Formats: sequence, structure tokens, C-alpha cells
Amino acid sequence: MRGFISKFYFSDLLISIFCLFLIPLVSEAASFDTLSFKPSNDHGYYLTVEQSQTLGRWGYAIGVTGDLSNNSLVFRNNLGVKVQDGIQKEMALHLGMAVGLLDWLNLGVNVSGVPYQQFVTAGTLVRDNGARMGDVLLDLKFRLVDNEISPIGLALVPFVTFPTGNSSRFVSNGRITGGGKLVLDSMKIAERVSFGINAGAQIRNEASLTRGLQTIGNQFLYGAGVNVEVAKPIQFVAEVNGWTLFDNFFKAQNRNLEVDGALKFMPEEKHRLQLIAGGGVGLQQEAGAPDWRVFSAIVYRLPVKKDFTPPPPAMAPVPVPEVREEVITTNKIHFALNKSTIRTDSTSILNDILDQIKGRPEVESVRIEGHTDSTGSDEYNQKLSEQRANSVRSFFVDKGYPADKITAVGMGEASPVADNTIPAGRAQNRRVEFHLQIKPGSHMRVEKKDNSSSTFEGKEGSYQDCLCVHFSHISSVCTLLAGTLFSVGSRKPAEPKARGFRI
Repeated sequence: MRGFISKFYFSDLLISIFCLFLIPLVSEAASFDTLSFKPSNDHGYYLTVEQSQTLGRWGYAIGVTGDLSNNSLVFRNNLGVKVQDGIQKEMALHLGMAVGLLDWLNLGVNVSGVPYQQFVTAGTLVRDNGARMGDVLLDLKFRLVDNEISPIGLALVPFVTFPTGNSSRFVSNGRITGGGKLVLDSMKIAERVSFGINAGAQIRNEASLTRGLQTIGNQFLYGAGVNVEVAKPIQFVAEVNGWTLFDNFFKAQNRNLEVDGALKFMPEEKHRLQLIAGGGVGLQQEAGAPDWRVFSAIVYRLPVKKDFTPPPPAMAPVPVPEVREEVITTNKIHFALNKSTIRTDSTSILNDILDQIKGRPEVESVRIEGHTDSTGSDEYNQKLSEQRANSVRSFFVDKGYPADKITAVGMGEASPVADNTIPAGRAQNRRVEFHLQIKPGSHMRVEKKDNSSSTFEGKEGSYQDCLCVHFSHISSVCTLLAGTLFSVGSRKPAEPKARGFRI
């Protein structure tokens, strides 16, 4: 919003200076420029109708347009009846150029010339065929609303004309004139269609086309255009443009109206080069609107687009996945000395653990981890822990647990839970852990721990008496402890803690 306001005030300042410059100069306009078909200097979507979009800082456009018209000036008597054609055949050339001074400001210039004109003097019928120079037009374009980020675009285009042409042959205004246009247009609809409307004024003193008749003063300017992408390299443009007088808005003899259409061929992917051909007819033939007109143009246009990166959407907080894992830890699974063979005295505890897991449908998968103490080399302990974990997995699979739901991994001596320098600590580190992955939304059981577990010595793989199981009720745990696994009478009651039991 602040940028829009600053542009508005800057535009207002330049236009005020523009108008102060014109006040002493527009008071003596002595003729009328009939070269009404002057393409926009920045050669946008339309022909003579302006678009709101600018070229961007140091973007530019340049184009040459040639047109051939018939009867572009008509002389009438005091009754408004046509007397003669003032300009019969006329060939005109227009060189239009524009450059972007700022992202939202263009400076443009148009230089017109008439290589050939058939002129007939009013009353005398004297013919004069020849070449003429036209006026120079200078304009600015202030983009106020950007239709690349808004549904519509809005721009202001003040202009001034300099009398460099031949006023006696009506291809010059004879004095400096000036005015401006308000531009309103749409964004590209479905990447194919756009519409534009212009309305404005040209301030000038009255000029007479014939002695005391057909006077032209301050003009109300208007135009509307549509651009449709017919195929990928081809666009169709249609527009209507004209003028009428402020002091007699609806007088037929003082109005000009022309309809034109053209095809734009753009062979380049970025549409920099444009080849244009078209034609039109005059619907209100006063001064500048011919019986018919044909035209062609070649344009090179290189806008500089300011990168518009919308602010990234506010990042939603990344949900931290809830840990849905329960762990059963035991050192009561015994193996043969330095082997992975499970001893027969360990089958009852393995069956108990398996029955617990099978009885819980909320268990999605099981990961068996084998752990050793630090006796021996790292490599040896790692290999032995892997072999023993896989032996436990094979036991579960042989008992009917789905093989795709259970994995085994050896941890070696990498994750001790106690001091490996003392026998009791090494006994605690020799263990098997069953990591149960629980379905989301399922009930998680409560954990209790008791560190007074008995220990078993020997490299053969006896493990600390530590079973961490998760129960929904304390009574279930007590029943399990009293029934099959441990001697409860020698243990102290454990303090409650979330996620399971350590006994």
C-alpha cells in the first residue's frame, strides 16, 4: 500500500510539471493531425489501445508500422454535407519506441511520417501528391495496479505532441498539444484472453478544417481492445477507437470512430519478435477515420519481469510422531557356550513371552535385539549377538509367529546398561530385548522397574534377570511374576513409571 501511494504522488508530481509545461503552448493549435492510427509505443497486447502493464526497469520495445488508408479526411459544408475528400490515398509510417525507467514507469516516443499522400485542397481542388513529416508524440506510462498479481490492471498515460509535421496537409497539429489516458485492463483469462479499455482527453485550441467550418477543439479519446490467443504462436486482436468533442459530445460531424483487427504472429517462444498484419474501416468518418485501412508491423519487445515470489505459506508445525513402542527385556534366555543354540531351560520363558505377544493384536511388529558384555573383541561380540538374536527369531517363527512381522538385529557390546568392569554389571548387559511396535491409538501399558534382579555368570550367554513387560493392570503383572518367571518373595516393591515393567 505504501508503494502504491508513493507511486501515486510521484505520478501526480510529474503530471503537474507536464501540465505546467503545456499551459502556455496549447493555446494556439492551428491545425489537426489526421494520423489517428498510431500504435502504442510499448507495443503491448493491442494495437492503438494501451495496456496497463509496463516493460520493467530497462526493458524496451521498438516497432515500425506501415499503413495505407483511403479517404482519411472529408471536407463538409456549413450544412454538414460532404463536399470532397481532402486526403485520398495516404501511406504512413510510425516508429514507436519505449523503455522502462522503473518497474512501474515507461517512457515512450512515436515518430510519424507520410512517404506518400494524395491531398486535394478544399475549394480549389488543387492536388498535391508528396511526402510529409508527422508530429512527434512523447508519453509516460505509470502502472498503478499490476494485473499480473491482481484481477485488473490500472495505468495512467499522459502524453504531449510536438509540431514537427506539415500542418497545412493535416498531418500535424501545428502547435504543441497534450493530454492523457486512463487505462483499465484484465489479467490474462485462462492464459488466452485479455480485455483493455482506454479513456482520456487531448487538450487543444480549436482548429478549422475548412474556413470557419468543421472546427475541432478539445477531444474526448476512447478505445477498447481484446486479445485472444488463437494458437500457440498466433494472437487475434480486435479494437475500436475514436474521439468526440467535449463541447458537442454527440454531434455526428465531430466524431471519429474506427474498427480494426489484426493477427500477431510470434515465432519465438518468448514472444519477443512480433509480425503483425491487419485492417480496418471507419464507421464515423470525420477526420482520421478512413473508408478502409490496411497495415502491417514488425516489433521487437523485451520486457524485464520483476521476479514476484509470493511469501511462503506459514509452515504448519511438524507433528512429532508419538513413540509407540514397548520393550520386554530379559536375561533369562540361556545359550550354549559361545554358540547361538538356545538351551532347553530357556524355552519356558520364550513361550511365555511369545504368548504375551500373540495375545495382543495391537502389536504390529517385533524387533529382537541381542546384547553382550564387553568381554572379547568387538567383532566377536557383534557376530555372536546377531546369531543369538536370529536364533530367538527362528524360535518364534517355528512356533507360528508371522515371519514378516519379526526381525532380529545384533547390538554387540555397543549399548550397555550397566558397568562392564564388574561381574554384576556384565550380567546386566548380557540380555535380549523384544521391541514391540504398537498400532496408533492402542492402549500403552504401564512400566515398573526393579533393579534387584539376580545375575548369572558365564560367557555362555546367561542374561540378567530383567523382564520389562507392559500391562494394563498391575494385578496382571503380579500374577505373571508369581506364576512362572521369578521368585517374588526376595524382591522389593517397585515404584510405578510409564511404559512397562522391570523386574
